[in-house]
Amino acid sequence: MLREGVILAAGLGTRLQGVSGGRPKFVVRLGDLPLIAYPIAVLRSIGVTRISVVVPQGWGGEARRLLEQYGVDHCVVENSSIERENGYSLALALRCVENDSVIVSMCDHLYTPELPRRVVEGFEEGYASLVVGGDRAPLHVDVDEATKILADDKGFIMAIGKGLRGFTHVDTGVFAMSRSVLRLANALAEGGGVLRLSEVVEYVGRTGMGAAVADVTGVPWTEVDTERDYYEVLNGSRRVVLEEVLKVVRGVIRA
Repeated sequence: MLREGVILAAGLGTRLQGVSGGRPKFVVRLGDLPLIAYPIAVLRSIGVTRISVVVPQGWGGEARRLLEQYGVDHCVVENSSIERENGYSLALALRCVENDSVIVSMCDHLYTPELPRRVVEGFEEGYASLVVGGDRAPLHVDVDEATKILADDKGFIMAIGKGLRGFTHVDTGVFAMSRSVLRLANALAEGGGVLRLSEVVEYVGRTGMGAAVADVTGVPWTEVDTERDYYEVLNGSRRVVLEEVLKVVRGVIRA
């Protein structure tokens, strides 16, 4: 099992303005805890002992405070160019990562431990340098808003992005990848401009390093991207996912 994680948390949460009060998404409270507490707790529950977090510039102190509160060995990177997107945040994480392989998670995705376990199992089969959890029939996300994946019959990724018309899976926001993928992202970022994580994934596939899907269909998960998502998770149809995740979180960290 991989022991190191990376959480990409540099988003400002502009679509959560009504509940964020202008703060970055990772500190928005969902129930008694900030959003970032959920992936931290779940990753810890499967044996991750070190977590690196990428946050907006000026918010490193708050991230360190939370990670210390939750008892996590950590490294924090501040992203001063969040307009360059999440692929750039991944590139920044390279300076923190110590191990040859890591689990990477979005900070605003909620999931039970089975999801990263399946992703890691797929990665440890050794046929791809990057594996992402993919759901063929997601129950608790807005598929129109989600990132979609088109994979071949062997599970290798042919295309990934929000605008795909034909797709086989929906991206759950949980990855396992080798350090070489972070080095590749860093090299791509040197060109300047926007770098999306989906672009990194596609480039990994084109270079022959291998990008594949681990099927996690049926595992509870959701995301909190908009105010509608937030209230559906807190009090609506997605509350069932939060309840499942809280069973794990309450055993790992305190509010």
